[in-house]
Amino acid sequence: MGDASANVLAKGMNVWIPNPADKDPKAAPFLAAQVVSPVSGTQARVALRNGTEVSVDVDKVDVANTVTVVTDADERSEPDNCSLLHLSEATLLHNTQLRFQRDEIYTLTGQIVTSLNPCKQLPALYDAAAMAATRAELNPGAGETKRDPTPHIFTVAEAAYSSMVEQKRNQSIVVSGVSGAGKTEANKYVMRYLCWRASGGGGRQSQGENDLVKAILHSNPVFEAFGNATTINNPNSSRFGKFIKIYFDGGAVAGATLSTYLLEKSRVVAQQPSERSFHIFYQARARARLRARARPRARPAPPRRPRERPRPPRSRPQLLSGSAEELGPLQLTSTSSPRYVKGKGGDGGVKAFGVGALDDAADWAVTRAAIEELGLGAGGELLKLLGGLLHLGDVSFVKLRTSEGGVSDEGCNIAPEAAAALANAEGLLGVAGLARTLTVRIVRAGGGRSSVYKVPLDVAKAEATRDALAKRIYERVPRNSARARAIRRNSARVSATL
Repeated sequence: MGDASANVLAKGMNVWIPNPADKDPKAAPFLAAQVVSPVSGTQARVALRNGTEVSVDVDKVDVANTVTVVTDADERSEPDNCSLLHLSEATLLHNTQLRFQRDEIYTLTGQIVTSLNPCKQLPALYDAAAMAATRAELNPGAGETKRDPTPHIFTVAEAAYSSMVEQKRNQSIVVSGVSGAGKTEANKYVMRYLCWRASGGGGRQSQGENDLVKAILHSNPVFEAFGNATTINNPNSSRFGKFIKIYFDGGAVAGATLSTYLLEKSRVVAQQPSERSFHIFYQARARARLRARARPRARPAPPRRPRERPRPPRSRPQLLSGSAEELGPLQLTSTSSPRYVKGKGGDGGVKAFGVGALDDAADWAVTRAAIEELGLGAGGELLKLLGGLLHLGDVSFVKLRTSEGGVSDEGCNIAPEAAAALANAEGLLGVAGLARTLTVRIVRAGGGRSSVYKVPLDVAKAEATRDALAKRIYERVPRNSARARAIRRNSARVSATL
């Protein structure tokens, strides 16, 4: 573990030692110390900054890069960990921490860029000036000396783009990290830089190229809405894997393929305490509530003409409650609280991250614009399917009653209070006979002359069937939408699969 030895350690030398309280997740893994006495055998006597003296094994001691004790504000940091005189786990972490405290969230380790999530906006770090500076730094003009690269996600994107253009070879960028590290944002900035770079650094593009770049960048909000959720560690956690391919022709963007996998479908029907389902459900509900608030009050209808026949009312699914206030295609009321988005900790789990962590109404505006840009319409059909899923989750079941007035464990019926939810689900999903599908299982047996049996489901199995259907539908909604987009933009070679 340590890089020190008995011959290296001397009195007064600054070192790092393992923190005995490292099992505490909030404790620092290493503590700064100073050697106070010569090494005796395999032990070194060191003093911590609080004055406490302890003995520690020599092989667990790492030599620090500072000769004298200085404050973190005055200590020098290195943009590349490989430039550290003494490189160890302790010095690497300390150098990265020093940079993070100065809003320098990127640090190089050779060709690898390490980033720490600042949990705040740093707009100057990603604006057009920052992109232009990265391009100029890695592509010096005639007579200019090439400098060491500045640690940045744009540096990785520029290196990949330049290598692709010069070497005519495919390039790969791997973005990995723990939940909440910033992988989703890093991917967005990489895509944004590559599209900016391919356009000549903000130069003029043809209308076709401009539309194509917009379509690629607008895919991010849609995938985030359908695939990201709030967890206890991250208000915008990706609950799926994503693989993106961007195709270039002569350095210009020619198309893209976005493939996702391992979608956490179970989150549709159940969430852990203080967590939420996928963002799209809350965005749609926020949109619907705003629409209801903005709707003007109904005015008295003008008197009919004597011979005018009254218009028949339009047929539509029942509302979830008796309120006459309808929240758009979702067919919910302003007081509705669907079970699928209620969660064990309520649908306010995002509050743990502070005000402004997520704004569902504002995010819906971004998602809606992206849906329209991708040619998926105004989102009405998607909203109907999402509303159908929310109503499906509110379908409950009761045990069958026997002729003697008791109840039977074999078979079940739709609960009377869930009739409205069932009608809404059927209407919004565009299906019929949903009650039979959820309460009866069809079994086919036999060889050439097969027999069909209807097996009644008890309440537990009916609930499992309902949840399985909801997960399957949700899995297919964005996939079918993405395929529709791929067909429409086939000439531009854009495809997406979820």
